[in-house]
Amino acid sequence: MEKFKMFVVFLLILMFVVGAYFFIINFERKEKQEEVESSFSVTGNLIINNPGLDKDEWYLVYDKEGASGVTKKLVIQENDIACKGGEEECSVFFNFEDGVVGERVEVKGEEDGSEVIVYEIEFLED
Repeated sequence: MEKFKMFVVFLLILMFVVGAYFFIINFERKEKQEEVESSFSVTGNLIINNPGLDKDEWYLVYDKEGASGVTKKLVIQENDIACKGGEEECSVFFNFEDGVVGERVEVKGEEDGSEVIVYEIEFLED
C-alpha cells in the first residue's frame, strides 16, 4: 500500500511538471506569434485558382501606397492559425473551397518574400 501511495504522488508530480512544461512552451509560442503578427497586417480580398497562380492555393490581393493589386500567396498551417468570422467561412477557407473567393479579410502574419505565413485571418463584413 505504501508503494501505491508513492506511485500516485510520483504520478501527480510528473503530471504537474509535464503540464507546466507545455504551458510554458505554449505561452512562448503565443508571445512569438504576437511579435510576428505585427510584421504583416493587411486588409484585402481572397482569391484562389486564378490563371498564372498556383492551383488550390489561397492568395491575398490588396492595395498599398504606390502599388495596386499586390498579390501574396498565403501559407496556411491550420494548427497555428486563428480564424475569426463565420464558422462556415472558416471551414470553407481551410478546405480550400471557392465559397469565400472575393471575401474581404484582414490577414496577420509574417511576410516572407512573395508569401505570407498566416497566423490570423478575420473575415470582415462588407
